[in-house]
Amino acid sequence: MVRDGGLFALSDDAYWLDTGTPAAFLRANQDILEGKRSLPPSPGAHLVSGEIWASGEPVLAGQLSGACWIGEGAVIAETAVVERSVIGPGSVVEAGATVTGSILLEGSRVAQKSSVENSILGPVRRSGSGARSTDLGARQRGHGGLGQPDRRGEDPGVMGASDRRHARGGR
Repeated sequence: MVRDGGLFALSDDAYWLDTGTPAAFLRANQDILEGKRSLPPSPGAHLVSGEIWASGEPVLAGQLSGACWIGEGAVIAETAVVERSVIGPGSVVEAGATVTGSILLEGSRVAQKSSVENSILGPVRRSGSGARSTDLGARQRGHGGLGQPDRRGEDPGVMGASDRRHARGGR
């Protein structure tokens, strides 16, 4: 490439972040919500109030605070709490559940009295009543759980320790 003159570099002050790990993916989503990139955070999103963005007409019966984006058809039930999070289209946060600093991918469900913090929850599995997911992991608290474990003993709907190892190229 050098010999052919096809190699070059370009300096740019634009926002850029390698989102190749779950933690970086969470950071990138927060950066977008906090306005470090141009707003709105997604095409067609509208400002509901303060830092709360929505697409379409989600049901927002619970408490929302900090920078959030709530997707079309999502439901934040009465007594649910969502803080600094992305709630994907069609996702449900049931009564008494708490979602903080997290991403719920499209179609995810957080059961009543469950807690999801600094995690990415996928639609394959749904949290059970009273379940807890923190810091990109999944742990069971009391009765219920975060779904049925896969062959590694982990819930495939939540980014866990094995996912972080695989994202770094380990086993």
